[in-house]
Amino acid sequence: MYVHLSNSALAVAITRRSSHQTYLTIRLLVDRERVAEAFRAYAYFRWVDDHLDQPAGSQTERLAFLKRQEDLVKQYEWGNFPPT
Repeated sequence: MYVHLSNSALAVAITRRSSHQTYLTIRLLVDRERVAEAFRAYAYFRWVDDHLDQPAGSQTERLAFLKRQEDLVKQYEWGNFPPT
């Protein structure tokens, strides 16, 4: 399972709530055509970090989660994007 954030407003809200400094950095310093991507990237990695910080789940389950995320990143690198 993966989280696909196509809703830019949700990604902005997650970023702003989690890190006002990151929110401002993206708003002020990221090239305009990449702002939405930057917010989605931050929201995704925030979700991954929060997932890994949860006390529930064994080390095996957490490693499997990381493997799924690694596979997802590789698919993006190869130009294979999941449907929106």
